[in-house]
Amino acid sequence: MKKKPFAILMVVLIMLMLMTGYAVWETFFADKSAAPEIKTEGESPEELVDVSLPDGLSWQAPGIEVGVLHYTVTRTNVLDNIDNAGLGTIREGAIMNIYSQDGQQTMYRYPDCADEEGYLVEGGNLVVMDITVTSQDAVNFITDPETGEQNRRYADNPFLFRADEIAYLVDITEQTDGDYTYYDAVFFSHMGWYEEHPMAYEVLPGESVTFRIGFLVGNRKDGSDMDFSDMVLTTNWGAADKEFYDIDIPG
Repeated sequence: MKKKPFAILMVVLIMLMLMTGYAVWETFFADKSAAPEIKTEGESPEELVDVSLPDGLSWQAPGIEVGVLHYTVTRTNVLDNIDNAGLGTIREGAIMNIYSQDGQQTMYRYPDCADEEGYLVEGGNLVVMDITVTSQDAVNFITDPETGEQNRRYADNPFLFRADEIAYLVDITEQTDGDYTYYDAVFFSHMGWYEEHPMAYEVLPGESVTFRIGFLVGNRKDGSDMDFSDMVLTTNWGAADKEFYDIDIPG
């Protein structure tokens, strides 16, 4: 009968050792690759996007009637697989043009431009950029050109803006009808977060938000691969006299 307390003590010690061993395994050795991704405001996914711009590329948003929006691009890359862009998706129906060597054009619409594994058709690329937007009391208003009356663009939330209006990617080596070839952002890491627009984002006065946008870019009209060193950013579609921003796009 005197051995019973000793037996109980041994059981307790064994249980403690098992619990400690499990905790160590869970912390250092358990495979967490299948853990679900949780979207949080301002999150900027990092999957396979490893080309950074240490100083960033910054400019002030034009056309903001109240306050100031300040943009900073901190990271860029070119992907041939849309799944490697991280959280987010491409806007339904987004267009990408691919050319053969004899100049024949084939127009693809998303999702037909990618296969089941996320790889884009030959010659296609997704240029992704991480952008931080900082608000200095910016409010989204639109002024009626006839009456001069100023109204909120989104009546229920004056702090909503659109990611596809931040900037356009431009190939400054090719001209069509006297103008350059422009691309608008069609990938967004916060796609569909707000019902007002699929590419809407919110940034409150005095705060910042970081997200990823992306541009579907095909090859050149002679069928050759795109030279991304010839591409720049602009805040004005089709306005060659406006300022272009040089950006370090690998590839």
